[in-house]
Amino acid sequence: MFESLGTETMSSPIILITILCCLAVYAGIFITDHVVKSDFFDKKQKVILIIVAWLLPILGADLIFSLLAEDKPVKKRSSFYLQGV
Repeated sequence: MFESLGTETMSSPIILITILCCLAVYAGIFITDHVVKSDFFDKKQKVILIIVAWLLPILGADLIFSLLAEDKPVKKRSSFYLQGV
């Protein structure tokens, strides 16, 4: 029944390319979502970052993600923290 459909297994390069494409699309969606929600950039910067994220999927997403990491506030310890008590 299935012999006519060509049930050969997919070759390794096709699987690898498929996985890389899926990762690139996921990275683009992830970065686009985070850039849009960020208050760190103005509108023009957001547009440029989104374009870079989609034109350079892996490297652009990594670069933009490192910029977004700077957007997060650093948590400080409370001044009431007592050591050894």
